[in-house]
Amino acid sequence: MGMTMGMRWLAGQLASNSRNSLSANTWKQYERAWLKFVAFCAQHEMDPHRCNSAFVSLYFTQLNNEGEQRAVGHQLIDQASAAISASYRIAGLASPCDGPLCTVAHEAARCTLITQKRPRAEVAFEDLQQLLNHHLPPNGPEPTLEVRMLVTGVLLCYTGLLRFDDLSRVLVHEDLLRIYPGEHLELFLWKSKTDQCAEGAWVTIGATEGPHCVVGLVEKLLARGAYDRSPPPGRDGGPLIRAVVTDAGGEQRLEHRSTQLPEITPALQYKVVLKRVNELFGEAGVTKKIGMHAFRVAGATEAVNAGTDRVMVQKLGRWATAETFEKVYVKDTVPKRDHRAYN
Repeated sequence: MGMTMGMRWLAGQLASNSRNSLSANTWKQYERAWLKFVAFCAQHEMDPHRCNSAFVSLYFTQLNNEGEQRAVGHQLIDQASAAISASYRIAGLASPCDGPLCTVAHEAARCTLITQKRPRAEVAFEDLQQLLNHHLPPNGPEPTLEVRMLVTGVLLCYTGLLRFDDLSRVLVHEDLLRIYPGEHLELFLWKSKTDQCAEGAWVTIGATEGPHCVVGLVEKLLARGAYDRSPPPGRDGGPLIRAVVTDAGGEQRLEHRSTQLPEITPALQYKVVLKRVNELFGEAGVTKKIGMHAFRVAGATEAVNAGTDRVMVQKLGRWATAETFEKVYVKDTVPKRDHRAYN
């Protein structure tokens, strides 16, 4: 029986709804692996959505050979299997990756390919101290707006256990970023990795003594950048981490203080921030290659090793499971000391 126009529309809606079952970031990870499989299918004149287990197992075998040549682990096949299965699922089809031949090819890769763990530099509190003392020295010269913004962003990731995506979603509107001088700040994350339905969550970060209190640094950044924290109706105040421009006199200012809706002020992209943050650490004498996620790891480790309740830290960092929190983020080998970031 053929499909009516209404049934075709419903089928399209079903595919769209199925795609929304996974986060945008997950689809970004799958896209490259899926397009690579589509290209393989095109070479062999196969419809990528009509492949059987035998054909996909041959593709896995090719990936296995590629993994041996590149001296990488079985993650190539893991990614391909996940991408193919997801694409079949949104098309309403059973995944060929579940077939016995694919299982054999997958297990063979796990046994023969050595997984290469990506080296990740860990950040110590002393590294952050060097960064802060070099770029935001007490009673020192005023840094550029960009430097103040990025260093403050690093400290927010550390104290608030923020992912980079979380940092990019920190909005400056006075109702969404509340500052209580000398006490704490509250920032509203309207969405996060573990909150795909955008229910939102408040993150509270306490004030500390000394010139590098994150609450005080956020206050100074907002004043230095002259952010529009209470824009009139119809205008967007934008994110905390955003583009700056330099005028003819060498002074930096925000590229846009606010924008007219529906246009919005974009946050700085990950690659831009990562490059500049590593440059700033290098200028401060910290030469290790640091990823933005390292600050979240360091903050969680510092909190736990200082005696903060593990459940409280997991809740603050919005980890979905205790297993991930304990296995990936908490490094119990760090010597215990007075914790500097939490009250």
